[in-house]
Amino acid sequence: NIMKNCIGKELSKIPMPVNFNEPISFLQRLTEDMEYGDLLTKASECSTVEESLTYLSAIAVSSYATTSCRTSKPFNPLLGETFEYDRADDFGWRSFAEQVSHHPPVSALHVQHDNWICYQSFSMTSKFRGKYLQVFPIGTTHFVVKSTGHHYTWNKVCTTVHNIIVGKLWVDQSGEIVVKEHKTGASARVKFHPYSYFSRETPRRVTGGVFSPDGSPKYELQEHGTTPCRALKCCLVTAIIGTQLSS
Repeated sequence: NIMKNCIGKELSKIPMPVNFNEPISFLQRLTEDMEYGDLLTKASECSTVEESLTYLSAIAVSSYATTSCRTSKPFNPLLGETFEYDRADDFGWRSFAEQVSHHPPVSALHVQHDNWICYQSFSMTSKFRGKYLQVFPIGTTHFVVKSTGHHYTWNKVCTTVHNIIVGKLWVDQSGEIVVKEHKTGASARVKFHPYSYFSRETPRRVTGGVFSPDGSPKYELQEHGTTPCRALKCCLVTAIIGTQLSS
């Protein structure tokens, strides 16, 4: 009866066993988006917007690099709780995260570098469907290059946790990330293909491309390998193999 009453409800309204959590705050988990923050520095140094979009597409995908082997949920932060992470000495950036709302829960992250600024706000809605749980992110990530004024934004995709009741938990993503540069209109699109037991496709398949302001394709993006640490391969569309730019 308890599980029946939970079907269709949001995750915040469902009592969860404490062993479903990992011993970190969601603010720390949000800061993990900067694990490959050096790609942002490389993106700020590129000579073209389209090349910058390849690196930004890679860091957008890297947020889900550990979901194939990491199924625990972080603890919800208290209202006003903060988390600061200083990597100025080795990577040149410093981040500050804060829980700015409790109902609904909203987290904010600001990252400062000499060459760029990255910030985002994150909230979510979720639905429990009985056998699986779906999490729909709300919010946008912003990236601004100080020297050129180029302003990039991108979104997050839906995350589905399978086998909530019986079986081994496994996580899958589905949807499309759109990385857009608002000054020129160039963009990149990265699609996460949902996995099905009845499909012969490779699990956690990611494909996409980078497009010029006029909509013409410039680079092809494709996930390389199925290991827990994802690598995004980027090739010029005019070449058969191309040159790997970001991984």
